[in-house]
Amino acid sequence: MKQRQSFKTIIYYILEVSPPDHKVSRFIRRTTLLLVGLNTLALLLSFLDVSKTGLDYIQSTISFYKLNPAPVLTALEWLKANLIYGFWGIETISTAWFTVGFVLRLWSAPEHRRVDGRNRFVFWLLLLIDFVVILPFFATLFTPSRELTLQVLRLGWAIRHLKLIRYLRQRPAIQDARDALLHEAEAQLVEVRQQVVKVRETDLARVSRQIEHVRQQCFELSMQPGIFQRHDSGPLSPPSHAHGAEQLRSLFASLEADLTDETQIREYTSLINTIYTESASVFDTAPRRVTVDITLTAKGLLGQKHVPLRRIGRNHFSSMAWQRSGVLGKSQRMYVPDVQRDLTRARNDLRRALELGNTPAGKVSLSRTIHELRDLDVPARLAWDGLIWQLEDAHHRRLQSVSADIDRYGSLWFYVASFWRWLGRRLGATRRLLEFFNQLVAAFHRLRHGLVGTISRVLRPWLLWLGFIKPPTFELLRAFDEARLDSVRGRGLPSTYLKFFEFAPLSDEGMFLALDEEFEQINYAIRRWQEKRQSSFLIYGHRGFGKTTLMNMARQQLFTNDRITHESVSQKIITPLALRGYLANLLDLENIHNFEALADSLLAARRASSCLKIATIFSFATSTALKPYDISFGWLPEPIITSFGESVLTSPATIF
Repeated sequence: MKQRQSFKTIIYYILEVSPPDHKVSRFIRRTTLLLVGLNTLALLLSFLDVSKTGLDYIQSTISFYKLNPAPVLTALEWLKANLIYGFWGIETISTAWFTVGFVLRLWSAPEHRRVDGRNRFVFWLLLLIDFVVILPFFATLFTPSRELTLQVLRLGWAIRHLKLIRYLRQRPAIQDARDALLHEAEAQLVEVRQQVVKVRETDLARVSRQIEHVRQQCFELSMQPGIFQRHDSGPLSPPSHAHGAEQLRSLFASLEADLTDETQIREYTSLINTIYTESASVFDTAPRRVTVDITLTAKGLLGQKHVPLRRIGRNHFSSMAWQRSGVLGKSQRMYVPDVQRDLTRARNDLRRALELGNTPAGKVSLSRTIHELRDLDVPARLAWDGLIWQLEDAHHRRLQSVSADIDRYGSLWFYVASFWRWLGRRLGATRRLLEFFNQLVAAFHRLRHGLVGTISRVLRPWLLWLGFIKPPTFELLRAFDEARLDSVRGRGLPSTYLKFFEFAPLSDEGMFLALDEEFEQINYAIRRWQEKRQSSFLIYGHRGFGKTTLMNMARQQLFTNDRITHESVSQKIITPLALRGYLANLLDLENIHNFEALADSLLAARRASSCLKIATIFSFATSTALKPYDISFGWLPEPIITSFGESVLTSPATIF
């Protein structure tokens, strides 16, 4: 059984692989081409007119040139009498040859399951051609007339020209050469990936340690007595402790220098947008696009796999050097010469390391180049990361090109592909027109977005004032945010730094938080309360979203041993003065002239908490078409309600 399987493999190798240097394969190929040529000759001779009219025309033509027509006429007479036998001889030999080839190819089909494998093999295009070319011979055995037989033979001779397709197709690669090439290339790529992953993990760990160090430093500074002056009335002042104040001022100065440097912000933003718009990074696990790569299957055959496309572009470094700003027609330098020199050095070192291959010197050079990443800043490291994937993608493309050339070797497609690559290199300059067009489209989109934003900012206040646009729900939340910003402004920080405490406008979808996120906010507020610090949080949601349940959980943890005032307000409160007076009477407070005085009185009094359930309309603007909603106020050491703007709250909310 083993010997039979080996013989079938040899037959398949000779007929299907058909290597150019194999004598038997070369003999079969030449014999097939010779038979196709004889079929072409038979097809042409079948249209030769050897009737009496044709012979008379040939005789008159030869006599016109004063030549002897006897030999030609004798040959034509013999051809007329024996031509049909020649046709049958060519047809019999060709059919026998092609039938033997068809049977051998069908028998040597390399499949594990005999029936299913052969059935699939029969329906291959080339084997179907082998089957079709032998059918005319058997069809002529049942034709009733000589003319119909000749027509069927002509059809068979024409169809046999399709046999030439077998010698124009791509043949499978030689197993040993292909395996050696692919294994070596894949080993190099695996090594590059491992090195990149190692550096990525090291960098992320280092960044995490730095973030944790800064967070711990901020926490220690915030816990020092007197830094926040949270129990003193009046405007907040700088910390009283000289050592703590100096540390806090230095920390704020460092943050201000990092966040207010417009040149640095513009440079980092432009670079990050360029990299993550055109490609994915090793720090991004979700690939933007995928491409098809080659790999070896379990059977040792050439297969396909999908891999992330980690490529920035052909003009990666040239596009990094110049980046268009928001103003159309202007450009700005992105990198200083030092960063450009670092990028060039890293690129050259990596190229030399990859050229050395899997040698000891190559491993050392590659390791040294990867460790140079730690000496580069963030923009250079991101660009270097993109370069690694760019070189890896180019290595994949070279691997695909070499394996394709191995498959095509000995066929016509090998030379066609070589010519096509040569032509593509010559026509590569035309891609610059497409890049220029893409830049124009991007500039147009930036200009359009800028105009729309400017028009919106100019017209929106007028539309609000005229009443065409109703104030959204988050306007009241912005009033709360401004109140917190006032407390930050009282610390004496620079005005340029205050903008980083502002909150982005909330959309209607962003106001409805998930319950687990709300519960996490409650736990965080409870921890701040237990640490004797200011604490507050907001819960948004329509009826039935579990706001009351979360409030009860927080009240059970916070106010177990404290006096709690429960009150249901049924009257309509439409002014801040009415609200302040109602709260002062409810809490037994005197000399309350503003909300700041109300907060100071609550802080000076003994620890107590108040939960109010207001089931009515609460508005600082005249409106009669508003729906009732539920709102709850809760005070911790410092109330979160210090001022209100003229806004309308139109959706259910719970503020604690």
